[in-house]
Amino acid sequence: MGTPEGVPIFFGAFARAPTLASRGETWQAWAMTSPSPSRSIGGGAPLALAVLLGTIIGVIAGQPTIGFLVGLAVGVAAALLIWRAGR
Repeated sequence: MGTPEGVPIFFGAFARAPTLASRGETWQAWAMTSPSPSRSIGGGAPLALAVLLGTIIGVIAGQPTIGFLVGLAVGVAAALLIWRAGR
């Protein structure tokens, strides 16, 4: 019994699926690129820590909103400095 026309026959573990269009490799191979070497450092942790500390200090001082806003400003400044240093 044969296979229907147009259906590829695969033999063994080394059989390879047909490729798309006229490329020499499968679409999975060319879609994945090697990552560019980057040493980016995140500034999210200092931002979150500054907001929390600012809020805690603000609560102790009786001004939680001002503490939050000051912590946010300090955290954003720290995150921007970290981002700028990584470029």
